[in-house]
Amino acid sequence: MTNKFVRTPWGDFPKVKVLYPSGTLKKASEKLYLEAKGGNVLSAYELLTTHVLTNDDILDIGVLLFKLNPILAPVLAQEHLGKNRIPAIFAEILSGHLGFDICDDIVQTVKANHTNASAYERIVRQPMFDGYVEQGRNYVILDDTVAMGGTLAALKGHIESNGGKVILAVTLTGYSDIDLVPLEKTLNYVRNKHPELSEWWKNEFGFPIEYLTQGELGHFKKPNSLDEIRSRLIEAGLQSSDERG
Repeated sequence: MTNKFVRTPWGDFPKVKVLYPSGTLKKASEKLYLEAKGGNVLSAYELLTTHVLTNDDILDIGVLLFKLNPILAPVLAQEHLGKNRIPAIFAEILSGHLGFDICDDIVQTVKANHTNASAYERIVRQPMFDGYVEQGRNYVILDDTVAMGGTLAALKGHIESNGGKVILAVTLTGYSDIDLVPLEKTLNYVRNKHPELSEWWKNEFGFPIEYLTQGELGHFKKPNSLDEIRSRLIEAGLQSSDERG
């Protein structure tokens, strides 16, 4: 199988900076939220500027990143409702206030459909990205929400494998300051319980289990065998290597 999916080592990657609890955007205005997720730029702008983002939010991000002069890299994704405009508008607002450059060249090339997906569906539907990366520059990934962090990890992988450096991920909503880096005790537990998983996973997905997020890896603790993990992934929509080409 050709290795399609790209991730990179975590190193000392910091916790995701999460501004608000999960569900905040939809609660703020379900109409604007759905329109923005479906591709309406004006609805995305109104949602964020009128109902969600505050000057303090923007100032906090500016203080955190000012000396690092990053490029803002919003997750530009095709979702089941259409082209989600929220991350792009989030980037535009921050850029307008803070003066950071925006990268709009990197786009998601495989539609992952993570919204409302189960944990195993999220793991199976590994997103892929393509686009120009400025070598040697710091990048900050922006998204509307974070759950298990697979999309953030995939975009980080694309940027870093092409010479950039991702220094932070910021999302509008999610669990408070979630840490994507897998805990050593979780890695050891999964390795000991499923000694064949590491080799199988790398052959199937093209990167080692150490590059999974803590949220993804945690779902491999409960199954009793590698066959059970495979069955759950297949049930969630995993196709064979031949079918994926």
